[in-house]
Amino acid sequence: MNLHEIKQYLEEKKYDAMLITRGNQFLEQDILTAENRILALTGFSGSAATLIVTREKACLFTDGRYEIQANRQVDPAEVEVICTRTNGPINWLRDKFPGKAKMEYNPWCVSIKEIDNIQRLLPNLKLIAKAELFPVEAASVFSHELQYCGIEAQQKHQQVIEFLRQRGCDACLISGADSVSWLTNLRSDALPDTPIVRAMALIRADDEITLFADEQSFPLDCPYRILPLAKIEKEISAAKELTFAVDEQRTPDAIRRMMEKHEIKTCHIIDPCLGFKARKNETEIKGIINAHLRDGIAVCKFLYWLEQHFKDLSELDIVEKIHELRKQQPLFYSDSFPT
Repeated sequence: MNLHEIKQYLEEKKYDAMLITRGNQFLEQDILTAENRILALTGFSGSAATLIVTREKACLFTDGRYEIQANRQVDPAEVEVICTRTNGPINWLRDKFPGKAKMEYNPWCVSIKEIDNIQRLLPNLKLIAKAELFPVEAASVFSHELQYCGIEAQQKHQQVIEFLRQRGCDACLISGADSVSWLTNLRSDALPDTPIVRAMALIRADDEITLFADEQSFPLDCPYRILPLAKIEKEISAAKELTFAVDEQRTPDAIRRMMEKHEIKTCHIIDPCLGFKARKNETEIKGIINAHLRDGIAVCKFLYWLEQHFKDLSELDIVEKIHELRKQQPLFYSDSFPT
């Protein structure tokens, strides 16, 4: 739907607003240009964006980094740009709808904590969930070898299981793609930067890991059971006798709704992978040091080149050159994010 069609839809449904986020079901992860709904709807390409569409107008919320860019990219006749630091959409909704109102949202694209925050601050706003898993582009998954990660995936699995048991939990659905990548020692070419595997993982103390992923081509020797994302609810419901650990900040509200539907007991715990992932082992520490040394060589070569060629260069010319020099270094895979 385009903005005009969304407004018509709201009119037909008698809803007051629709909340649209930039991301997909893999919260806090980057997306491809073709997956950016806010870009498609408004023309804004920045990395920080929330869109609220009402029957009368569309409001794009971003931060001060993008104020000039947003006003250049959007059509002011269709979209109002609002730059803010915190709680911009919530404050705007409070002012716009002081009485009762209805707002549709996609529970796959918003975390449990975000929804709870909206409901707490805007008690008169009725949130209407319309779940939709967004398609992702095909990608190839490959192993992150032991010589680089330092710990076998099975050992990581046991660490997480013990973490859950100590906190009285039997299972956990890991929805953070970065955590799943760490846990399984798998990577993919799904994104041009940061080679995460776009998958979620069901961990049970009494079973092996089950991965949920769409359009991802896993290695033939992958030891995990692989199911489509649409099968998550069925697998969760089959484990309803277990107590699930849930990270409210990193888990889509759609998962919470499934668990409530099947009366699954939950315990609010931070993603168990995060602490283990943060504590680097000796192999990872050596890898970080060596990566910085290689990058330092590339930067030194770049600074020498810049002294000779600084005239008439744009910032993007410089970005392209330093990428070229980094790419020449051994073991280069990608930049961590676009400049």
